[in-house]
Amino acid sequence: MNNNRWFDLTPLLDVFLILLFVLLINRQIDLQQIESSYAAENEALMRQNIQLQLNLEQWERLEDVRGIDTLEERVKYDFLKNQSVVIDLVLQTEANQLWINESPTSIYLTNQPERRENQKNRIQQLLTQEWQNQGESGALLLVTLDADTETYRYAYQIMGEAAEEWVRERSMSEAYVIQIR
Repeated sequence: MNNNRWFDLTPLLDVFLILLFVLLINRQIDLQQIESSYAAENEALMRQNIQLQLNLEQWERLEDVRGIDTLEERVKYDFLKNQSVVIDLVLQTEANQLWINESPTSIYLTNQPERRENQKNRIQQLLTQEWQNQGESGALLLVTLDADTETYRYAYQIMGEAAEEWVRERSMSEAYVIQIR
């Protein structure tokens, strides 16, 4: 009698396995549909991103043109641009990395009093190099200081002291250090 029960459950087991097989196939089809829709959305977002970048570039160019309306203002702007040297010093990240004119340097400022003068000297050397790269020409020298929110105050002070000392050493009558932060 027990043998009959075993045989009675075999068709139920077959039905269960068929349902499991159908469920697995449906899962595979759903996964493929999700992957294809994800790829399509990703591609659409990439196209949209490229279009937005192009629009931003157009707006920036348009803003540059709008900022100087007349030919007379353009001539004045070009004259000032040719007569000045601008060096941007920026501290970035919590490691206090120094950037000069949007280029990273190998200088990371630390809070060690015994290294303070060495760090200032390295900054001044980089300022001299950048000044020479820009041709040392111009009646106006402008050094701007900036930092992101992750940098430390001591690093900003070291950078500022180095820039101010370096500007004082120049023989230019119109040399300035401007703190943006």
